[in-house]
Amino acid sequence: MALKRTMLLLLLTLQWTLRQVKGQDSQVTCPFRAECILPCSFPPSIEEIIHWHFGLNTDQTVHTYYHKKDQFKFQIPRYSGRTSLFSSQIPRGNASLLLRNVTWEDQGRYQCYISTKQASQESFVVLTVKDEIPRVNISVKDHELMCSSTQTDPNPQLSWTTDPPSDMNAKTVISPESSGLFSVKSTLDFNKKQDTIYTCTIRSEGLEIRATLKQTVKSLQQDLILTCTDKEVINSSLTWTFNDDIILTYDNRTSHQKVSDQWRDHFSKRSLHNLNRTGTYVCSRQTSVHRMDYVLFRVEEPLTESPSEVHSGVKWSILAVLIILIIIIIIIISITVLVRRLKKSKADNRATRTSNNGTNLEMSPLHREPEKTLS
Repeated sequence: MALKRTMLLLLLTLQWTLRQVKGQDSQVTCPFRAECILPCSFPPSIEEIIHWHFGLNTDQTVHTYYHKKDQFKFQIPRYSGRTSLFSSQIPRGNASLLLRNVTWEDQGRYQCYISTKQASQESFVVLTVKDEIPRVNISVKDHELMCSSTQTDPNPQLSWTTDPPSDMNAKTVISPESSGLFSVKSTLDFNKKQDTIYTCTIRSEGLEIRATLKQTVKSLQQDLILTCTDKEVINSSLTWTFNDDIILTYDNRTSHQKVSDQWRDHFSKRSLHNLNRTGTYVCSRQTSVHRMDYVLFRVEEPLTESPSEVHSGVKWSILAVLIILIIIIIIIISITVLVRRLKKSKADNRATRTSNNGTNLEMSPLHREPEKTLS
């Protein structure tokens, strides 16, 4: 009996060890009282059964799903009303858990267990809760693009990517702060006319925060409308600036909106219209605690031809007309010469025929028969 217990204990220990070796735990960091997504994926199949558990022994049920619906009767009380899955994405293999109103007690290790008709699997996520998540800021000055963040953990890693891909020569500086945390700043050359999307990503201690900048050039016209996004995002915030001055702030969570007095007549549903100023308009939108989206609009005067350009255009037009006239004259002269040559050729042929006929007439008596004399 003791031998069986020992063998069973060894078997369980081996299973646990294999789980740990099979793959590293995912690390997720979320701010206190915010929403948090614990990632979990699997090969799409049918008859999905999903269990989320919490704790070292994964003995606390956080969320259960089977028969194509949530089974809240197994959930422990402290998670009641705070969890949900992305139901429409489960058939595509997404079993991620959305955890709302994160507390300090939620810190720890979570197990995602999935069983389908084809196979079963498990993965683990370690959640860390922080007082505040640092924000990534992107700013543009002259021909320089800067990405920065403060209050980051030690050894932050900053990287740039572009779409389409391009060569970048970024300069990154990490500096200690008085609080014991760190600030990071990175700059690179910025092409104002190039249609490129820039993404700055900062990673530190299991935390990943990201900012994306998309730029576009617009011509100042009466019907010009600048729109930051075509869809609403839950729990997002939005800010409009003009040449670095804040002209609108909006919080989707509270529906609170604040607009600068001089810009009040230029906003409609958080889009800009009836613009009469050229410059740089930037819409920054925080779509989650880990992501910032920036849209930069460079509004310029409509393209008009300068006097020198007009004079140059007239000069080239006159030159083109002269060239066409010269070509027409050459064609007319060529046709005239050709016609004259044809006429001369016909005249020469006619004269030649006439000369030949005269020669024949002169020679004809020599060949006449002698006249007969009457006897």
